[in-house]
Amino acid sequence: MAVVVKLDILNGNGGILTPSGYTMTRTAIVSGVGGVGYDRIKNAIEVFGMPLIGDAHPDVPACLLRKKTGESISADAVKVTLHYSVKASDDDEGQPDFDTIQTGSSVISTQTNKDFAGNNITVEYKSPADAEENQFWTGFKGKTHEQGGFLTILKPQTTLIRNQKEAVDPLNKSRTYVGKMNDATFQGDAIGTWLCTRLNGVSNDGGANWTVTYEFQWRVETWKGVLVYILPTGKPPSDLINNVGVQSFIIYDDANFNLVFS
Repeated sequence: MAVVVKLDILNGNGGILTPSGYTMTRTAIVSGVGGVGYDRIKNAIEVFGMPLIGDAHPDVPACLLRKKTGESISADAVKVTLHYSVKASDDDEGQPDFDTIQTGSSVISTQTNKDFAGNNITVEYKSPADAEENQFWTGFKGKTHEQGGFLTILKPQTTLIRNQKEAVDPLNKSRTYVGKMNDATFQGDAIGTWLCTRLNGVSNDGGANWTVTYEFQWRVETWKGVLVYILPTGKPPSDLINNVGVQSFIIYDDANFNLVFS
């Protein structure tokens, strides 16, 4: 008996619209298929003319074929249900939806020798006239002297997370961008203010489709490293001058983040 495939049987076709997009089902009846037991179901699922995993739905091309299930309905016929969706797995709640964007700010703990206006943080002390002198304390008897210092503060840091669907493994892209700061205006912000902190992908169909996550951190003072001159006392001088006793250094390589989502 010849194998006959009847696709899109009316009874069994369906669709569901969710916040992530459509999920669709198509039904096929395969008759005359050979094999015994589960081999017959396997042969029906893989028969020539049956859509392949990854194929687009004929009427809703955003939905791709993710799964095929089969069940025997008679001695020589198997019903095959084709499951289409825009997500690689509707059952995987841990995988983020693609084409989503998350933004927000939080605070991180850091140290600074400046106040909010950029002035050096200093304290004063007038030593007694009979103060005992040592190698760190000479010539200050009865005099007032200033000392710089560091304070621990909580500074705001903005995060941008974007998830999107892509057709290419993002491994090479992650090596290009992670750990780099922006070399051009990005999200309307100045050069050097954004750092790519994460870029990874998840594929649930053997690499045919990927959900890629991009994460960036923003700092208004840029991602340059700052080095401060420290006295033998372990404190900075009170009269530090920018670009002399306080220097900024480029410690991260850069890349054009405007190309990262392409």
